[in-house]
Amino acid sequence: MPQTLTRDEVARHPDLSLFQKVLLLTDGSVTEMLSVYHGGRPISARKLGQWLHEDAPPAVLLAAPGTDATAATPALQAPNPWLERRIVLEVGPPDAAQPLVHAASAFRLDGLSAVTRHGLLHTDTPIGALWLAERCEMHREIIDWRLHTDAAVAERLGLPAGAPLASRQYRLWQGGRAMGWIQEQFALTAFRR
Repeated sequence: MPQTLTRDEVARHPDLSLFQKVLLLTDGSVTEMLSVYHGGRPISARKLGQWLHEDAPPAVLLAAPGTDATAATPALQAPNPWLERRIVLEVGPPDAAQPLVHAASAFRLDGLSAVTRHGLLHTDTPIGALWLAERCEMHREIIDWRLHTDAAVAERLGLPAGAPLASRQYRLWQGGRAMGWIQEQFALTAFRR
C-alpha cells in the first residue's frame, strides 16, 4: 500500500476527505485547524518521548533550501545538539483524550532562542505555538506526502496495526536555516464527517 503522492495527487485523491487534503497541503500548523474542526475545543500535545543527541543532526536538517533532503553540506555535518521528539495531538480531557495526529520531529538546537529551546525541552508545546508566542517568522517546506501503514504509529492512534495512514513530511525554516523536520501522520479513516 505505500504510496508517495504529488501535491496534485493529494488534491484529487478520491480516498482523502476535503479536511484531510487541507491538513496535508497546508503550509501552516494543523493544531488550529484541528481545533476548528472539533468545534473550537482545545487541542493538546502529549509528549510520547524525546531524546537529546550530541552528534551531527539528520541530513534533512542540513540541506540547503530547495535541495534534496539528503544533500547535506559537509561543513554542517559536525556534531551539534539536536532534539528528537514524538508527540500525539489530542482533543478532549486528559483521562479520555482522542488521539488525532502523531508527529515525529527533529530540531536543531543551535540558533533557536532560549525561550523556544526551553519550550521544546521542557514542555509539550508544539514548535509552531512556541514560535507564534515569540512572533518568529517560519516557513514550512513540504518534502512529501504518503499513504502507508505503520504499526507503531497506528497503535499510538488507537488503531489496528495495519490501519492505513496519511502523512506529510516538512522542514521548518527560520532565518534561512533548516531548524526542524516534522512528519505528521493520521488515520485515513479520520476527519470524515
